[in-house]
Amino acid sequence: MMRKDRRAVNALITLFAAAGIVVTLFGQVPSASFGRARSRDWFGVVPNWRFFAPTPAQHDFAVYTRPLAPDGRPTVWTRPRPIPERRLIHAVWFPGRRADKALFDLCGDLLPLLDIEDPSRIEHRPAFKVLRAWAIADLRAVGAPDVPHQLALVRYAGSDDRVAPEVVFTSSPFELDADAQAAGQHEPGRRVRRPRGDGREEAAHGDR
Repeated sequence: MMRKDRRAVNALITLFAAAGIVVTLFGQVPSASFGRARSRDWFGVVPNWRFFAPTPAQHDFAVYTRPLAPDGRPTVWTRPRPIPERRLIHAVWFPGRRADKALFDLCGDLLPLLDIEDPSRIEHRPAFKVLRAWAIADLRAVGAPDVPHQLALVRYAGSDDRVAPEVVFTSSPFELDADAQAAGQHEPGRRVRRPRGDGREEAAHGDR
């Protein structure tokens, strides 16, 4: 009897493993029909290998902030969202990494605007407002003083220290009061020039 039970358990495990492989393979097909299985993946257990296609990401993004002194002088840039210490369990379960992916997607919407959008309109775009709300939430979480702040968006090559980080965007000062931000009580940024890799210059936002 025990041998039959063991066979039944092994058969059930094999069935679930085979089903997982089939669902994973079908989930990578770029088709709405094959994507239905992923819509019922409530716990996110089906891997998405298309995340790295067609071009794998080579950079990460970080948000730095700094408060302004009472006389308006800027202070030191800091990163309000702490970097979690990597643990072995993160190889299997690391839900905090989803926040990094969300920031990466947000930057993918914001960065193209820096080259085509008028400088005075950038900070009125939804992508920037979400980024600013992200920074405000981080500052509130660490008990930052309720004074005007600036944020800087930094692009870096992850753990590769050979590549210098690049400041791609610096905002104008903003208040931590969400109601004041909704009322538009902040100054628009201005555009400065920064060198491109081909020797020309491209536009970006800079400090005021």
